[in-house]
Amino acid sequence: MAVIEIESKSLEETCQLAALLVPLLRRGDILALDGELGAGKTHFTAGLAAAMGITEPVASPTFTLMQAYALPVSLASRLGEELYHFDAYRLENSEAFFKEAFDEYFDLGICIIEWAELIAELLPERSLYLRFDRVEASLDGEAEAADLGAECLSELARRDFLASLEADLGSTDCQSRRIRLSGPRERVDAVAEAWQRAGFRLLEGAGAGSSRAESEAEL
Repeated sequence: MAVIEIESKSLEETCQLAALLVPLLRRGDILALDGELGAGKTHFTAGLAAAMGITEPVASPTFTLMQAYALPVSLASRLGEELYHFDAYRLENSEAFFKEAFDEYFDLGICIIEWAELIAELLPERSLYLRFDRVEASLDGEAEAADLGAECLSELARRDFLASLEADLGSTDCQSRRIRLSGPRERVDAVAEAWQRAGFRLLEGAGAGSSRAESEAEL
Protein backbone atom coordinates (compact mmCIF):
# COMPACT_ATOMS: atom_id res chain seq x y z
CA MET A 1 0.00 0.00 0.00
CA ALA A 2 1.40 3.38 -1.01
CA VAL A 3 0.24 6.85 0.01
CA ILE A 4 0.71 10.27 -1.59
CA GLU A 5 -0.81 13.65 -0.82
CA ILE A 6 -1.37 16.63 -3.08
CA GLU A 7 -2.95 20.05 -2.76
CA SER A 8 -5.61 21.38 -5.10
CA LYS A 9 -5.99 25.15 -4.93
CA SER A 10 -9.39 25.33 -6.63
CA LEU A 11 -12.28 23.22 -7.85
CA GLU A 12 -10.85 23.57 -11.34
CA GLU A 13 -7.61 21.95 -10.20
CA THR A 14 -9.61 19.23 -8.45
CA CYS A 15 -11.33 18.46 -11.75
CA GLN A 16 -7.98 18.50 -13.56
CA LEU A 17 -6.49 16.02 -11.09
CA ALA A 18 -9.42 13.72 -11.74
CA ALA A 19 -9.09 14.06 -15.51
CA LEU A 20 -5.45 12.99 -15.32
CA LEU A 21 -6.56 9.61 -13.95
CA VAL A 22 -8.59 8.66 -17.01
CA PRO A 23 -5.68 7.35 -19.15
CA LEU A 24 -4.60 5.19 -16.20
CA LEU A 25 -7.94 3.53 -15.52
CA ARG A 26 -9.19 0.18 -16.72
CA ARG A 27 -12.40 -1.82 -16.40
CA GLY A 28 -13.00 -2.89 -12.82
CA ASP A 29 -11.22 0.04 -11.18
CA ILE A 30 -12.84 1.45 -8.05
CA LEU A 31 -12.27 4.97 -6.77
CA ALA A 32 -13.32 5.25 -3.12
CA LEU A 33 -13.85 8.87 -2.06
CA ASP A 34 -14.18 10.22 1.47
CA GLY A 35 -14.18 13.66 3.08
CA GLU A 36 -16.53 16.18 4.65
CA LEU A 37 -19.25 17.93 2.72
CA GLY A 38 -17.86 20.56 0.39
CA ALA A 39 -14.41 18.97 0.28
CA GLY A 40 -14.62 18.30 -3.46
CA LYS A 41 -15.75 14.69 -3.90
CA THR A 42 -18.55 15.42 -6.35
CA HIS A 43 -16.49 17.97 -8.27
CA PHE A 44 -13.74 15.36 -8.60
CA THR A 45 -16.31 12.93 -9.97
CA ALA A 46 -17.60 15.54 -12.40
CA GLY A 47 -14.06 16.21 -13.63
CA LEU A 48 -13.50 12.51 -14.17
CA ALA A 49 -16.78 12.14 -16.05
CA ALA A 50 -16.09 15.14 -18.27
CA ALA A 51 -12.65 13.80 -19.18
CA MET A 52 -14.33 10.52 -20.18
CA GLY A 53 -16.55 12.37 -22.62
CA ILE A 54 -19.70 12.25 -20.49
CA THR A 55 -21.78 15.34 -21.25
CA GLU A 56 -24.59 14.79 -18.72
CA PRO A 57 -24.54 16.93 -15.56
CA VAL A 58 -23.00 15.00 -12.69
CA ALA A 59 -24.49 15.35 -9.21
CA SER A 60 -24.18 13.19 -6.15
CA PRO A 61 -26.89 10.46 -6.29
CA THR A 62 -27.92 11.07 -2.69
CA PHE A 63 -31.43 9.64 -2.98
CA THR A 64 -31.02 7.15 -5.83
CA LEU A 65 -27.75 5.80 -4.35
CA MET A 66 -26.32 5.03 -7.81
CA GLN A 67 -26.24 6.76 -11.17
CA ALA A 68 -24.83 5.16 -14.32
CA TYR A 69 -23.35 7.18 -17.17
CA ALA A 70 -22.73 5.64 -20.58
CA LEU A 71 -19.14 5.89 -21.78
CA PRO A 72 -18.15 6.68 -25.37
CA VAL A 73 -17.64 3.67 -27.62
CA SER A 74 -13.98 4.67 -28.00
CA LEU A 75 -13.39 4.00 -24.28
CA ALA A 76 -15.67 1.01 -23.76
CA SER A 77 -13.08 -1.65 -24.61
CA ARG A 78 -10.72 -0.33 -21.90
CA LEU A 79 -13.08 1.05 -19.26
CA GLY A 80 -16.33 -0.82 -19.79
CA GLU A 81 -19.61 0.56 -21.02
CA GLU A 82 -20.51 2.76 -18.04
CA LEU A 83 -19.23 4.89 -15.19
CA TYR A 84 -21.08 3.97 -11.98
CA HIS A 85 -21.36 6.78 -9.45
CA PHE A 86 -22.42 5.76 -5.93
CA ASP A 87 -23.26 7.79 -2.84
CA ALA A 88 -23.22 5.61 0.28
CA TYR A 89 -23.92 8.04 3.10
CA ARG A 90 -27.64 7.25 3.32
CA LEU A 91 -26.90 3.58 3.79
CA GLU A 92 -27.03 2.32 7.35
CA ASN A 93 -24.13 -0.06 6.81
CA SER A 94 -22.25 -2.09 4.22
CA GLU A 95 -24.88 -4.84 4.40
CA ALA A 96 -27.43 -2.46 2.88
CA PHE A 97 -25.08 -1.89 -0.06
CA PHE A 98 -24.69 -5.63 -0.45
CA LYS A 99 -28.46 -6.21 -0.34
CA GLU A 100 -28.89 -3.79 -3.24
CA ALA A 101 -26.38 -5.97 -5.15
CA PHE A 102 -24.35 -2.87 -5.95
CA ASP A 103 -21.13 -4.86 -5.54
CA GLU A 104 -22.05 -6.65 -8.78
CA TYR A 105 -21.09 -3.47 -10.64
CA PHE A 106 -17.49 -3.60 -9.41
CA ASP A 107 -16.27 -5.62 -12.40
CA LEU A 108 -18.48 -4.10 -15.10
CA GLY A 109 -16.94 -0.68 -15.61
CA ILE A 110 -15.47 2.14 -13.53
CA CYS A 111 -16.98 2.67 -10.08
CA ILE A 112 -16.58 5.87 -8.09
CA ILE A 113 -18.05 5.85 -4.58
CA GLU A 114 -18.66 8.85 -2.32
CA TRP A 115 -18.66 8.21 1.45
CA ALA A 116 -16.85 4.95 0.69
CA GLU A 117 -15.74 4.51 4.31
CA LEU A 118 -19.27 3.33 5.09
CA ILE A 119 -18.79 0.26 2.89
CA ALA A 120 -15.02 -0.14 3.22
CA GLU A 121 -15.23 -3.81 4.16
CA LEU A 122 -16.81 -4.62 0.79
CA LEU A 123 -14.18 -2.93 -1.35
CA PRO A 124 -11.61 -5.06 -3.19
CA GLU A 125 -7.90 -4.65 -2.48
CA ARG A 126 -7.42 -3.09 -5.92
CA SER A 127 -9.43 -0.02 -4.90
CA LEU A 128 -7.87 3.43 -4.95
CA TYR A 129 -8.81 5.55 -1.92
CA LEU A 130 -8.99 9.33 -2.08
CA ARG A 131 -9.49 11.41 1.05
CA PHE A 132 -10.48 15.08 0.57
CA ASP A 133 -9.87 17.66 3.32
CA ARG A 134 -10.43 21.39 3.10
CA VAL A 135 -7.36 23.41 4.01
CA GLU A 136 -9.32 26.53 4.89
CA ALA A 137 -12.97 27.38 5.33
CA SER A 138 -14.79 28.00 2.05
CA LEU A 139 -18.00 29.32 3.59
CA ASP A 140 -18.48 33.05 4.07
CA GLY A 141 -19.84 34.57 7.28
CA GLU A 142 -23.45 34.05 6.30
CA ALA A 143 -22.84 30.42 5.48
CA GLU A 144 -20.96 29.88 8.74
CA ALA A 145 -23.94 31.24 10.64
CA ALA A 146 -26.19 28.89 8.74
CA ASP A 147 -23.87 26.03 9.62
CA LEU A 148 -24.19 26.85 13.30
CA GLY A 149 -27.95 26.97 12.96
CA ALA A 150 -27.88 23.50 11.52
CA GLU A 151 -26.34 21.97 14.64
CA CYS A 152 -29.73 21.34 16.17
CA LEU A 153 -30.76 19.14 13.23
CA SER A 154 -30.28 15.41 13.11
CA GLU A 155 -27.05 14.29 11.48
CA LEU A 156 -28.79 13.20 8.28
CA ALA A 157 -30.88 16.37 8.10
CA ARG A 158 -27.76 18.42 8.74
CA ARG A 159 -25.98 16.73 5.84
CA ASP A 160 -28.91 17.51 3.56
CA PHE A 161 -28.90 21.12 4.77
CA LEU A 162 -25.18 21.54 4.15
CA ALA A 163 -25.39 19.76 0.81
CA SER A 164 -27.87 22.34 -0.45
CA LEU A 165 -25.65 25.09 0.94
CA GLU A 166 -22.64 23.58 -0.81
CA ALA A 167 -24.53 23.56 -4.10
CA ASP A 168 -25.16 27.29 -3.77
CA LEU A 169 -21.52 28.09 -3.02
CA GLY A 170 -19.67 25.45 -5.00
CA SER A 171 -19.52 27.29 -8.31
CA THR A 172 -17.38 30.06 -6.81
CA ASP A 173 -15.35 27.97 -4.38
CA CYS A 174 -11.62 28.65 -4.81
CA GLN A 175 -10.35 27.24 -1.52
CA SER A 176 -7.51 24.78 -1.19
CA ARG A 177 -8.06 21.15 -0.37
CA ARG A 178 -5.70 18.29 0.29
CA ILE A 179 -6.24 15.03 -1.52
CA ARG A 180 -4.69 11.91 -0.01
CA LEU A 181 -4.43 8.96 -2.38
CA SER A 182 -3.68 5.43 -1.21
CA GLY A 183 -3.78 2.03 -2.85
CA PRO A 184 -1.58 -0.55 -4.57
CA ARG A 185 1.93 0.84 -5.06
CA GLU A 186 2.07 0.39 -8.81
CA ARG A 187 -1.20 2.27 -9.30
CA VAL A 188 -0.35 5.07 -6.88
CA ASP A 189 3.07 5.50 -8.50
CA ALA A 190 1.42 5.89 -11.92
CA VAL A 191 -0.96 8.54 -10.60
CA ALA A 192 1.87 10.39 -8.85
CA GLU A 193 3.85 10.50 -12.08
CA ALA A 194 0.87 11.76 -14.08
CA TRP A 195 0.09 14.51 -11.55
CA GLN A 196 3.73 15.61 -11.37
CA ARG A 197 4.10 15.72 -15.15
CA ALA A 198 1.08 18.04 -15.22
CA GLY A 199 2.85 20.43 -12.85
CA PHE A 200 1.37 19.41 -9.50
CA ARG A 201 3.67 18.96 -6.52
CA LEU A 202 3.30 16.09 -4.10
CA LEU A 203 3.04 17.07 -0.44
CA GLU A 204 3.73 13.59 0.89
CA GLY A 205 5.64 10.74 -0.68
CA ALA A 206 7.85 11.09 -3.73
CA GLY A 207 6.14 9.03 -6.36
CA ALA A 208 7.50 5.87 -7.92
CA GLY A 209 10.99 6.06 -6.44
CA SER A 210 9.88 6.24 -2.83
CA SER A 211 7.33 3.47 -3.25
CA ARG A 212 9.95 1.12 -4.69
CA ALA A 213 12.23 1.97 -1.78
CA GLU A 214 9.46 1.20 0.69
CA SER A 215 8.86 -2.14 -1.03
CA GLU A 216 12.56 -3.06 -0.81
CA ALA A 217 12.63 -2.06 2.86
CA GLU A 218 9.73 -4.38 3.60
CA LEU A 219 11.59 -7.26 1.95
